[in-house]
Amino acid sequence: MTVDHIRFRYITWEKALASVQIVGGFTCPPSVFGTFGEVAKPGAAVFAPSPALRVSAVGTQRDPCNQLRAALDAVAAAPPAVKGADTVNDAIRALPLIDRRIGTFVGTVVRPMRPQGRFDAVATGFGPGLQAKWQLDGTALGAASGQVDLGGGAIAHYRIAGTTLLLTVQAGKPVEMLLSVTVVDEEAHVASAERCVHYEPRCVNRGRLTPAWRDYRTAWATNFGVVEVPAPRPVIG
Repeated sequence: MTVDHIRFRYITWEKALASVQIVGGFTCPPSVFGTFGEVAKPGAAVFAPSPALRVSAVGTQRDPCNQLRAALDAVAAAPPAVKGADTVNDAIRALPLIDRRIGTFVGTVVRPMRPQGRFDAVATGFGPGLQAKWQLDGTALGAASGQVDLGGGAIAHYRIAGTTLLLTVQAGKPVEMLLSVTVVDEEAHVASAERCVHYEPRCVNRGRLTPAWRDYRTAWATNFGVVEVPAPRPVIG
């Protein structure tokens, strides 16, 4: 007996790879003073010139009005194209936007951190009936809401909605927390994740400020001063 060929029959299927990750955290509140920044204490705001006014590589500062003066001289000799036209205003508008801004005042901005943080268990590869079981510092968060003693006088209040956990921390100093979650569905797919969460009562960053009048005058006298701009020459003829 001889074997002419061998035939294999097979079938393949896709196996779901379940995974989960914890996203979210505590965030700083936005500035309440909009474009101009918060009002700074005297001496706290530092003038940051625009790129067009920064010190050159050889250590000499550029004349901040060179480009403006050149633009004015370029249009001063020509008569107005339209009766009542403002040549100075037109020359300023012809400059690049970055050259119109002379700079801004920046400094350290300190604001209270938002006490409530949102954390979501983002799961992939799961079927219907998804459930999330949270733990905070090893303590199971079994109820829909409650609180956990973090030690050192810090307390975390929590509320669970679906796969979302809302934490509200009461603490006067920085707190480190270990947050973990286990996700399971009706088909017994399961995955876990954990993450170290840092809570800082204060938000410290660098941003735009509105300087005190004394600091504004000092920055103006140091970087600019008074520049004489020649008036447009009359055209006869």
